[in-house]
Amino acid sequence: MKSFCFHLKNSASGFVIFRMYFFITTLTMNATLILVILRLAILHLAILSLSLLRLVILGLVIPRLAILHLAILCMAILHLAILRVSLIRLGILGLAILSLVILRLEILHLAILSLAILSLAILCLLVTWPLPHPQCLNSTSS
Repeated sequence: MKSFCFHLKNSASGFVIFRMYFFITTLTMNATLILVILRLAILHLAILSLSLLRLVILGLVIPRLAILHLAILCMAILHLAILRVSLIRLGILGLAILSLVILRLEILHLAILSLAILSLAILCLLVTWPLPHPQCLNSTSS
């Protein structure tokens, strides 16, 4: 059995099989990471629980998460491309660098979106906060 595994590892077809195994395990790790990001996003939206606003946020966040997942997948392709020495590597490297830029932009956009939601919540709180009666203001100032 050991000699068969050694032969498989050193042969051309064995090399392809080991590469495929590595590729599948990398994709599995990325899928797990994508599920974690999705769960965190759903949890974040559930915490907000603002009925009408939540639908708008869902419409904004879900396409961004899709781009984020694409960027993570391209980073996995970069990880695989580092191991290969070929001309295709340069093209994949360019895609992965572009995906890293997209990833950073998407994280920045999600952060700006969260700040906008927070400021909107504070504004709603300030608008609905009960103000003191004008007579109470006059009595404290004099």
